Amino acid sequence: MADKTFIKKMGHRFLFEEGAWIAAGFFRDGDGNTWHLSGRAEISHRDDVWINSSLLEIEGDTPIRIENIYEIVPFERGSDATTWRSVNPDLGTLVGTYAVVGDSILSAFRTEDSTFYGTEYFKNVDPDTYASRGVLLRHGKIVSSWSETLTRRA
Repeated sequence: MADKTFIKKMGHRFLFEEGAWIAAGFFRDGDGNTWHLSGRAEISHRDDVWINSSLLEIEGDTPIRIENIYEIVPFERGSDATTWRSVNPDLGTLVGTYAVVGDSILSAFRTEDSTFYGTEYFKNVDPDTYASRGVLLRHGKIVSSWSETLTRRA
């Protein structure tokens, strides 16, 4: 299990502590259509892997439900970066990196075949709130983008 002193030093709760987070915000497709999104992320820790089970529900004429289970290699003592992997039903296997940079957690990711790629950041607003922004691209064109707030559920 990760050393709690190390976690406190990082100053982040999202990913670094077990718990549930509620998501609310907006999803935008590559054509500029924008819809409300809601969801959740549940973080659990094992000695060898951290799990982020997430669900996003996007409103619209045809609602979209996106479920991902991220397997995160726990951060090593002294390191501000780690890797993660997830199997997405629509995109295939995603591989990425999380990097802690001050008040934010940055993520760069791609599909295994590099067809899709993107980035997301999680800015710490307060101990129980993160502002997240992200974009998914294909051949240099935006497939989707999102803007959400994650709030830790008590």
